Amino acid sequence: WETLKADGELPENSNLERLVSERLAFEVTTEFGMQSGIGRSLMRTGTAAIAIDEAMLSQAVTALIEPMQNEVPGLRGVTEKQVQDFVVGVLTHLRSRGGILPGTLPDAYVETLGKDVHSFQRAHALPAFSRSSRLPAMLTDHTRSSRFDSWGGKGVGNWYNRWAARCFGSGDALTADPSSTYPVVLAGLTDAGLLTERVGSKEESIWGIEEEALWVSEQVARIQCNSCGHAHHIAEQASARWQDTPCLTARCGGRYHQAEPYAGDYFSRLYSEGDLERIFTEEHTGLLNRAEREQVEFEFKAPPGDPDDPAARKPWYANLLSCTPTLEMGIDIGDLSSTILCSVPPTQSNYLQRIGRAGRQDGNAFVLTVAGGRPHDLYFFSEPAEMFAGSVTPPGVFLNAPAVLERQLTAFCFDRWVAIAGDAAELPAQLRTVFGHLDEKESA
Repeated sequence: WETLKADGELPENSNLERLVSERLAFEVTTEFGMQSGIGRSLMRTGTAAIAIDEAMLSQAVTALIEPMQNEVPGLRGVTEKQVQDFVVGVLTHLRSRGGILPGTLPDAYVETLGKDVHSFQRAHALPAFSRSSRLPAMLTDHTRSSRFDSWGGKGVGNWYNRWAARCFGSGDALTADPSSTYPVVLAGLTDAGLLTERVGSKEESIWGIEEEALWVSEQVARIQCNSCGHAHHIAEQASARWQDTPCLTARCGGRYHQAEPYAGDYFSRLYSEGDLERIFTEEHTGLLNRAEREQVEFEFKAPPGDPDDPAARKPWYANLLSCTPTLEMGIDIGDLSSTILCSVPPTQSNYLQRIGRAGRQDGNAFVLTVAGGRPHDLYFFSEPAEMFAGSVTPPGVFLNAPAVLERQLTAFCFDRWVAIAGDAAELPAQLRTVFGHLDEKESA
């Protein structure tokens, strides 16, 4: 990456492009998978939605009707609508849990039913997840998997158990044990290409949604349960399939009613139309050498322009600096509009110098000062006018303070020593070398 920024091209045999491609593929899958129902995701804001491939879904539903009627007890009279609702619900729930395969998920993570979390840390392109992280969950027939979902778990706490009972009635066989339903359904969905089946390290079967079976749509509709009010966004072309489908929410007996086109909210409009800019950060401190510090300043101050212009701003240039007082004086950053002070400066002169970095182009700036719990900060928090209305006291030194003079003299001596000796001005590793030279000078 550093070579690409400096030379404009990747070095030979670089794996950066492959790693970035793998990470982007993982992030897309995550955005429409396990993160789709969290925060301001693309699906929660109605910016985009996922649709199951219509041809593959129709083929799967049609092919499943006969084996379900003949092989699953109690489903002799099952209808196409019931099978469709059941399949759509299973695929939607599995997708929302992150159960999408194949992809960039580490094989070791999948084959160990999610136990080998460290496989993410070994895959350099993926986030370094830990055991406490929210992770993708596939579907398995292993009843004791703690990370993956199992359709074979007993009791009403198992979502797949409840979903079978909700879609096909409340017969004892289905309510107590869905083992007669899911093997038939999962085999049919795998044959139709909607699911991919993998084998675990202990011969468990593991299912995940095939990526090619999912489509992203910008035409979004909103559908809501007529009982609990649960609403979610779906692809508009799939609205007919969701009509009168049982609610996916746990222990709700309602059904989804008519889907309506969704116009979007503030965030969907912001994602689709807003002028978004990613934040790139750099540090500006005295620990940087002169060349590094000047490069940070050059990139931060670079104006927008022709991408081929060497002086124009590049997309990766820093637009947020975290700095010590190194930028307090003498730095003119033309279009800087905002300054945040992490504490109240010690004096008025410090405050005026620091806030003066912003607004130099048009006199308009936003300045935020964070006041800590110290008496100094709390005083100016209650009397802010004292900070910017008081007189600026010039710096000075009390000449009768020997400790201050001693430090100044020591600093001056070190400065002259480095200036004269140059590269030879190296501190010795052992003090006896210093004492030896002192003895020589004293005897001379």
